[in-house]
Amino acid sequence: MKNYFLLILSFVLLAKSGFTEEKWRSGSLALLKANGQFEIATTGKFMTVNEEKTLPAYEIGILKIDSEEWCSVYAVGSNNLSLQFTGPGFFAVERFEQNTLPLEQDPEAKSRVIVNLRKGRLVFDDRSPKIQSSLILETPLGRINSSGAYWSMRIDYDENSRLYNFQMECADGLLRFTDLNGEVYMLRSRQRLSGAGSSSSPSIEAAEFTNDEEELFESYQRVVDSAAEIEISAVEMQKYMRIFQRETKVASPAASSPSSSAKVTRPLIIEFEPAPKPVTPFRGELRPPTDRETDIF
Repeated sequence: MKNYFLLILSFVLLAKSGFTEEKWRSGSLALLKANGQFEIATTGKFMTVNEEKTLPAYEIGILKIDSEEWCSVYAVGSNNLSLQFTGPGFFAVERFEQNTLPLEQDPEAKSRVIVNLRKGRLVFDDRSPKIQSSLILETPLGRINSSGAYWSMRIDYDENSRLYNFQMECADGLLRFTDLNGEVYMLRSRQRLSGAGSSSSPSIEAAEFTNDEEELFESYQRVVDSAAEIEISAVEMQKYMRIFQRETKVASPAASSPSSSAKVTRPLIIEFEPAPKPVTPFRGELRPPTDRETDIF
């Protein structure tokens, strides 16, 4: 009888532990270094950054920077992602969420980030060993997927010819680039991918690192080292993080059954569609009527 009671108790505890609550929060950013003229737009708010007076500055993770002049911004995310944008150009963080508090090193930590780059250069470092990160970069030329990599992307655009010149470099990790035609390119450590042409059919070639790429990442590391002296406040970061999905239940393999899986609510995943192909205007011409048509009408 005792063994029967213990068996029932263990089954109840196992079924109860089969579901865990997962709270997803909107991410936040700490702006640590800034140079040049630019404005940061968050959710309807514009802010002009002055390095001496307003940095470090904490912002909600959804923001955009648009500058027609040279500028440089270095920021660290609440998920331990670090990035640097160099303009002139445009980039935006369109989605930023995580399931832990800021700067935590939790083995179960996860984060999802979607960034848009139209022009300029971005350097990313999301190699945090204790966070399962998923980073997507949307560009006019295609999509880049990254998970735990150290890499960069540069896009130049000529308004007159409407042609792009771009290059991506992977210093560490693995990148997957999918162009607008669905072609997939894998980029590994110390490799670069460059191209030029229209957004729908650029010429692309892959090559190994050169001295220019070495200097690029050495320059970024100097920015990281200089910003290491700035103390980042996790309390200030958390002020800009909001819980937007309260009880997402995730079933463990032990509790997977038809009755339990029906109760699981999955997070809403938003995927961006590729940019449509440019439309070519068509002008029709009417032919003159034939003699027979003239006689009829």
